[in-house]
Amino acid sequence: MSISAIQKNISKMEIDENTPKPFPLLRLPAIPLYKIILDKDFSPFEFALLSRRSRRIVKTSKCKAENFIIQHIGGQHGFKVKVRNSNICWWFEDALKNKHYSYKFTLNYIIGGLDFPTRHDRKLREHEYISAYDSSKLLPIDKQFTEQIRITPNRRLKGKPYYTRTLVPVSSVFNMNTCPDYETSILVFIDFMKDVFNTDVTGFHVDYGSVPDFETFFIENVMQRNVKTFELSGTKLRRFRYVMDVDCLHFVLLNTPIDVELRLSNGVFEEPFEYNEPIRQKSIEIYCETKWFKGNNFLQAQSNKIVLATGRYSDNTFGLNGANIPETDILKFIRRWLNGSDREFQYFDVQSNCHGIRFDGIPFHEHNSKRKTSDFEWNPLTFERNWYREDRIKDLRRSDGMEATLRIYSSNVVFCVWHRKKKSFWR
Repeated sequence: MSISAIQKNISKMEIDENTPKPFPLLRLPAIPLYKIILDKDFSPFEFALLSRRSRRIVKTSKCKAENFIIQHIGGQHGFKVKVRNSNICWWFEDALKNKHYSYKFTLNYIIGGLDFPTRHDRKLREHEYISAYDSSKLLPIDKQFTEQIRITPNRRLKGKPYYTRTLVPVSSVFNMNTCPDYETSILVFIDFMKDVFNTDVTGFHVDYGSVPDFETFFIENVMQRNVKTFELSGTKLRRFRYVMDVDCLHFVLLNTPIDVELRLSNGVFEEPFEYNEPIRQKSIEIYCETKWFKGNNFLQAQSNKIVLATGRYSDNTFGLNGANIPETDILKFIRRWLNGSDREFQYFDVQSNCHGIRFDGIPFHEHNSKRKTSDFEWNPLTFERNWYREDRIKDLRRSDGMEATLRIYSSNVVFCVWHRKKKSFWR
């Protein structure tokens, strides 16, 4: 053997040693495999997609999803799911629109007997998947195929034509048993989540332009279904321009069930809007234009959590059109809680300029900076570390022993009631 051949063999051996070899994870015994699945950095959802056996293993481990939200936003359709520390965002696109990019769909998952050709993009905090469905299956038979003409080579047999005509499927680039539409694709994954993670749909994120009949959709999926959250977004009309439909917003505020957490995001109003009914939802977060939210809406709200679009949570896009709750209404709210017996209210975080406010008659105490916030339910001050401005943060103590904290920022005011976490039986 020549020296050059020996050097080539040595270089191949070095490459093989440095290249990691695949680990046969599914061949591990049950106990160590369950320990790997229960690890906080492991993604059970992505593992369950691999095969039938991986689904059985995840199902046996009784792992549940924290949330499973169906999304219809900006003409896109899909879902968002959180299992442990992994956030998965999954969209469904028409194969006819991806014919020229079929080479990017390098993955294929088989769920419920159907193929899901998929491409995968890793982002900073979220894994994004895009699967293709084949809408050509819904077309008439004569339109499901297209004529393809091929020129015969120069050396053709005598009497044969110069070209050949063949019928090929319109979306033959995928050539798989795919779903005919995004509705079927979503239903397949709903059944998948029920079977593997014992989790049904927990919420919806919708804009009124992405569903055919918004009111019918809302009645069937929010009012007649047991969901935890609903988020309404404005429809994107042009770049960086989201518009909230006032009739749609009024319908949502009036008909969202009390126990559903309501969130309004991304949208300005092109028409005047007022809402004079008391807000009944136990939780409301508003990240769209909020100038319609007046002091009377704030005082009449029956919510335990109130958040208005503040610079702490958004890019202050709606700062000029934001609600500015009067100082007097904030004082009324605090006095009402202090003299009342409500034990369910948790916090509010609203826009207001309270730099010169005087809290006469309210028995404030020095803030307890040593409070172990991890022992209490989450609130906007749970991870607060800037306790050095003692004049802008005070504690209150009610006669029944409940404690609260008032924090004044440059453009907003936060008032939080401290609720201890319920102790688990297994602790």
